[in-house]
Amino acid sequence: MNPGDIVPFGWDLSLIALSYLAAVVGSFIALHCAREIPQGNGHVNRLALWAASVALGGGAIWYMHFIGMAAFVSPQSLAIRYDLLITIGSMVAAIVVAAAALYIVGRNPKRLANLLVGGVFAGSGVAIMHYTGMGAMRMQAVIQWNTAIVALSAVIAIAAATAALWLTFNTHGFAQRAVAAVVMGIAVCGMHYTGMHAATFICSAEGVAIDGPTIGGHIFPYVVAISGAGLLAVVNILGALAARQSLTAA
Repeated sequence: MNPGDIVPFGWDLSLIALSYLAAVVGSFIALHCAREIPQGNGHVNRLALWAASVALGGGAIWYMHFIGMAAFVSPQSLAIRYDLLITIGSMVAAIVVAAAALYIVGRNPKRLANLLVGGVFAGSGVAIMHYTGMGAMRMQAVIQWNTAIVALSAVIAIAAATAALWLTFNTHGFAQRAVAAVVMGIAVCGMHYTGMHAATFICSAEGVAIDGPTIGGHIFPYVVAISGAGLLAVVNILGALAARQSLTAA
């Protein structure tokens, strides 16, 4: 490739399917934990809140994003690495924004204004994580964005996240939570792959400057897998503590 050429990326369909599965599973775990968040009188179970936030922001959103990026197959001549600090920052941002959304709705799940504001936070969290994660990319190419499609990706995320939050706090039982997780998975993946469609990668003479540690190459899939296991462990611990706290309070 020469500078100015459009980089011909491909897709690994099996990893795309895996990314959607990760989004749905992470969402289901988050929704399961979220049942314990409302405590009445505007109070929330903070352990359940953070368990759901780690599952949603760290699992369904951040983890799905980087599985999706692993599905983004680049030419062998173009090596892609990720700035480690920005990558970690994107996960923290996703978890914090998810916590804000769940806290807002969890304080009063029946109030429409809380639902709408929470949906904006949750959908925005998906978008913020995605574009921050994209900003962590280090390669010999620059990204040109289609702003109309970027805006569409944010609208998709907010609309589907609002629907998922309503289902979270207004439905009961395994089957209904599964439907909510499928909807949230659509929100996350719909935003991600629409956002990827908004990006055109142009080969450049020089790569993006690397000022700190990065991850990439053959180690990248292993880092993603280990991160997923770590997030699941954190959610299990917080979820168990939250359930114990609820039983003690009862």
